[in-house]
Amino acid sequence: MRHIVFSVLVLAASPAFAQYSNYGYDAAPQQQTYQQPYEQAQYQQPSYQEPLAQSQVNPATGLVNTDYLNLGLGLTQVVDTDQNLLFNAEYRYKDIYYGLRPIAGFHIDDESAIYGYAGFNWDLYLSDHVIFTPTASIGAYSQGDGQDLGHGLEFRTGIELAYELESKSRVGLQLTHLSNAGIGDRNPGTEILQVNYAFPLGWQE
Repeated sequence: MRHIVFSVLVLAASPAFAQYSNYGYDAAPQQQTYQQPYEQAQYQQPSYQEPLAQSQVNPATGLVNTDYLNLGLGLTQVVDTDQNLLFNAEYRYKDIYYGLRPIAGFHIDDESAIYGYAGFNWDLYLSDHVIFTPTASIGAYSQGDGQDLGHGLEFRTGIELAYELESKSRVGLQLTHLSNAGIGDRNPGTEILQVNYAFPLGWQE
């Protein structure tokens, strides 16, 4: 009698055991399917951060952006006979829009004439290493023992042709013109020709 009861219990429990076994078998695929979106989100995380990384890249060249310090040595009044030796220092800020850089600087010549200015450069890549840069700025001029430019407010415009080295430093030749645009009683103006060396500050590869 005991064997009969045991057999009946086994037969009754078999469907439940089979159903439990199926649930256990199906649990693994369901868990994998459930975790797949999470794993996929982790895999796609670099794409989510990509715009942040691109914000540090010059959109015109694909190069990482940086400030530059430019040092120049040249001559004033290059089209005249009375020339003066000049030293120039210029801070070129990071590219803010397709090569456009705010700048601030000063120059001083061997006759103690000083000019401080602020404005913009526009870097235009003619090739991977050759850069053409128009510049425009406005500033204050103190004559010292140097040339009388007719006014204390002077406008500075010019162009530079530079070669970018593998180190990202630049060597260039720059021609600029100072003028008071006629706001003074006289406006002789002056042309400045100088050799520049600009080196990056905090450059990242």
